[in-house]
Formats: sequence, C-alpha cells, structure tokens
Amino acid sequence: MKYNKLLKSYFLTLDELREVSEEDLNSKNNRFILVVSNTKDLTEEFLSKYNRSNFSIQIRGGYTDSKIKYWNRINSVVKDFNPGLSNIRGISYYEDSIIYSVPTVMRIVHELELIEEGIESY
Repeated sequence: MKYNKLLKSYFLTLDELREVSEEDLNSKNNRFILVVSNTKDLTEEFLSKYNRSNFSIQIRGGYTDSKIKYWNRINSVVKDFNPGLSNIRGISYYEDSIIYSVPTVMRIVHELELIEEGIESY
C-alpha cells in the first residue's frame, strides 16, 4: 500500500485491501484508492461494500507501467506549454483521469453487464 501525499490517499491492490481493517476503512481520516487493471472482479456486491465517500477506484485498463511512464513523459512536455492540462490533483493526467467514485464504477459495471447480456455466443 502506497501513500500519496498530494492526494492524501492510500493506493492499494485487491490483495492489500483484504488486509485493511474495517476500523481503518470507516475512518473519515483515511482515503483509499483501489487500483485494478479491469472491472472483472468488481461485482455489485463488492462495490456495495466499499460505497463510501473515502473510497475511490482507479481502473487502469490495458495500460502497463511502461505505457503510463510514456504518457507521463508526453504529459510533462504538454505541461510546459499549457500547465492547466496536467497534474490536476497531483499525479499524472492519465492516472488522475481514471479514478472514479464507487457509484460511477457501479454504473460502468451495470452498463457492461447490459452489453454482455446482449451478446449472443455461437
């Protein structure tokens, strides 16, 4: 679990989340950002458990660390020309733009489930 001073949040994985106590999760002084690579394990039941104001989810999608480093390098060049376009909350523009509230992720997962229901398998 890594702490980001600028965001005043702990970044953690699913495995690390299992180790966090309910007391820490319920503390209004702690902010958590769960980092996942996709929505596969984000069920409605799971999301309901963590639907709280101090909890967000970063969905990285297909981006690897090397792609994020590349984006950050490009972003720093853009920042030199237009400082308002990057480091909105203290990490890279890319990383910041994929952090969602739990209710937003719930809507995303619901829409994906609707799409999957409409797909016929052959």
